[in-house]
Amino acid sequence: TLLFLLEQRLFSTAPTYKSLETVELATSMSQMQETLGPDDVFVKKTLNGKTPDEVAKELIANTRLQDVALRKQLYEGECRPSSHPPIRLSY
Repeated sequence: TLLFLLEQRLFSTAPTYKSLETVELATSMSQMQETLGPDDVFVKKTLNGKTPDEVAKELIANTRLQDVALRKQLYEGECRPSSHPPIRLSY
């Protein structure tokens, strides 16, 4: 099922690469800014006066989501998602 596939990816112990994650996030944020425009409310809130590269570097540098145990805790509701910068951004 799709839930099984999601859980398999979410709880994978495969290594993550912060440099790759940073580039992918910065690219997505740049595309968002280009599509929605720099004056869009969501763009302004997300970037907060910074460039997509700056925001991506900050978010990825401060995340602990590479920790499988933490991802499991978040998934199972055992810790607050708002304490993790990349997740907090989505609120």
